[in-house]
Formats: sequence, structure tokens, C-alpha cells
Amino acid sequence: MAAPEMYTRGQPGDQDNRGESLVQQHMDRMQQQKEAVAMEKLRLLLPQMGDMVRALALARSEWDIDKAVQMLRSFHSANLDKVNLITKKRKKIKDDIENYDEPKEGKEGAAAGKASHSGSSSGGSSSSSGSESDSDAEERKSKKRRRSSSKHKKDKAKDKKRRKDKKRKQQKDKDKDKDQKRKKRKQAASEDEEAGGKARGKLTHTEDFGKYGYIRETDQNAKHDEFVLWAVEVKGANIELLGKTEEKELFREYMEDFNTGTLPHKKYYDLAAFERSEKIKAAGGGSGGVKPGGAAFDARADEEALKKQRHEERMRLAEQRQREAYALLKHTDRAKDMREQELLRAEMNLAYKTGDRAKAEKIFQRLQPDEEKKK
Repeated sequence: MAAPEMYTRGQPGDQDNRGESLVQQHMDRMQQQKEAVAMEKLRLLLPQMGDMVRALALARSEWDIDKAVQMLRSFHSANLDKVNLITKKRKKIKDDIENYDEPKEGKEGAAAGKASHSGSSSGGSSSSSGSESDSDAEERKSKKRRRSSSKHKKDKAKDKKRRKDKKRKQQKDKDKDKDQKRKKRKQAASEDEEAGGKARGKLTHTEDFGKYGYIRETDQNAKHDEFVLWAVEVKGANIELLGKTEEKELFREYMEDFNTGTLPHKKYYDLAAFERSEKIKAAGGGSGGVKPGGAAFDARADEEALKKQRHEERMRLAEQRQREAYALLKHTDRAKDMREQELLRAEMNLAYKTGDRAKAEKIFQRLQPDEEKKK
């Protein structure tokens, strides 16, 4: 005798009416949670794929996420153009739904209302009340969508206007800064011109600017003797006892007086030239610099004598360089001759060792001095 079947609800013979066990219910819940987690992970990893494609890939891979991801990526790479086209269409449809036109929705709502009204008249009072409630719910949803769409558009327009205002303000600030910098440059240039005009006006009463040359701070070594003499005689300062900063400040003052031609004596411009002119005058060569009517110093005669002395110095240096070049050339030729003699002696020794006496005698005669050859 077969064991009787036990039912938790319903009557015997009812289809699919047996109650599931608690274990089976737990397994079903676990499977549902597993499917939900897998779908969520696939949605995050592959957002460009649709829900149906993700569900199909999970079902074929027995809900293994790694296999499903590999399958979908291979499918996406193989059908890249088609997937991109479908994605664009989906995005366009979504944008159309969000930006749904109000008059069009009104017409569709009216058409839906008419359809529901006709259905209600044919279906009776109970069906008409249900269709009216559905149409009201649909109308509320459409109004809500329109409000959200209009709000989104307003927010978007506000953001765009805010960005434009911010950009316009930044550009305005930049233009303002440029104008201020331009005004400052013009003001500085005008002040420099005024200062230069005043300096030129002062120089007309003393000396012309740059009459004795123009020096910079980098010329401190070249003008060291003149600077030291000026510091001792004019400023009463000892350069060796000053610090580097104080020495630089003192040289700047000397440089300013040098460039403006306001030094108290010519020896502070070129000490070597001054000493040469003094030697010429002491030797009697500067008599042409004294006028018959007085003992005034003739600057033109001194300048001519200085030019002559510089020319003689240049000629002397040129002759010295020429003599040094001849000596170097002579020394080079002598070293070359000595190297050749060493090579010939080596060849002569080799000829003696190998028994080639004729060649050895020939090299020996060649190595003899010219005077012995003549004898």
C-alpha cells in the first residue's frame, strides 16, 4: 500500500498546490540573492550592456560572474559597431522620454481618455471607473515627468548662465589687470623720460654723458686701479678694509661719476694714460702742450703724444709676436729633424745587423753634417 501524500494547503488533485519545504524556500531565496548580486556587479562592470543581455550571459555561464564578464567582453569586441549603435539609440530614446513634449503628452492623454471613455461605455460602470482611475494615474505621472523635465531644463539654463557670468567676470578682471599694467608701464616710461631730461639738463653744466666711456659693474676688475685711487684720494676709504657689499656700493658711486663724466680728475678715468702723459711731460716731450702765453695744459698735444705712444706699443708687440712665431717654427723644424735622425740611426743599426753594409754606409753618409760632407 502506497504512503498517502501530505498537503499543506489546497485539495488533493489541485495542480501545483503542494507546499515547498523550508530548505527549498531557503535555496530559492539564496539563488535570487545570488542573481541580484551578479546582475548588479555586471551592471557596474559593463554599463553599456542591457539587462536582458546581462541576464542571458549569466544564465549561460551558470551565474559565474567572471565567465559572464569574459563572454560579454568578447561579444562586445566582436560586435563593437553594432553595440555602439544600439547604445546611441538607447540614449536617444531615454533623452526623448525625459524631454517629452507637453502638447504631445496632452494629446496622448486626451486620446487615452477618449479610449477609456469608449471602453467604459461598452464595458459598464465598473470598467469605466477603473479606466478613469488608470487615466488619472497616467496623467499624474505625465505631469510629474513634465515638472521634472522643466525643472531640469531650468537648472541647466541657470548653470549655463552662471558659467557664462563667471567667465565674463574673469575676462573682465584680466582686462582690468592688463589696463593697470599698461598704465604703470606708461607712467614708469614717462618718469624715466623726465628723469633723463633732468639728468641731461644737469650734465650740460658739467660734462657730457659717456664722454670718457661707459662702464658697468662687471668692469670692476678692469678699472680696479682707478677705483682704488679714487676711493683713497676722494672718499678716504681703504678698499681692503671694506666688505664686499660696501665695496660694491662704493663702486656703483664711482661708476655713476665715471659715466656722467663728473670725476674730479682725469687720472680717475685712465690711470695708465695719465702716467704715460706725465712721463712724456717729464722727459720734455710734452712741451708742445704748453702755450707760449701761459702754463695751461694742451689736451690736444697730449692726446697726439698718447696716440703715438700707443702706436709704438702696438708695433713693438707685433714684432715680438713675429719673433716668437719664428722661434716656435724653428724649434718645431729642429724637433722634426731630430726625429728623422733617430729613425735613420735605427734603420742603419738594423742594416748592420742584417748584413746590408751598402745601405748602412749610405745612411751613415746621410747622417753626416753638411760641413764634413763638403770636406
